[in-house]
Amino acid sequence: MTDKQDPFSELANLSLLDGHYTARQRKNPGQIKYGFIQDQTDPHYIIAVPSHMEALMFGRRYLQQGHCYRKVANWITARTGRKLDFKGLEVLFKKEQKLQRLRRQIAATSGALDDAL
Repeated sequence: MTDKQDPFSELANLSLLDGHYTARQRKNPGQIKYGFIQDQTDPHYIIAVPSHMEALMFGRRYLQQGHCYRKVANWITARTGRKLDFKGLEVLFKKEQKLQRLRRQIAATSGALDDAL
């Protein structure tokens, strides 16, 4: 497949570090989230891996353009070297969408409360 036919070929030239993720978070018990590694100095924290976050942001863009989860998950796995299957990617993005929806609802509610006061 040539670069002109590959929908992901333009990603090789893009750079995206826009800071929409927290670089260091408190670790929940259990599995470490995709895109993070355990902090070597404090095992209770995890640190974001910028290259994985970048790949996830590009993946989200391609999902919005209509590409399937399976293709995007395979591309992310090839790009980062860390396995991610399509179902895991779907769960990850569905959680993110839910959080965004809740944040918008909270912002709208707080704006309505400010107007009422």
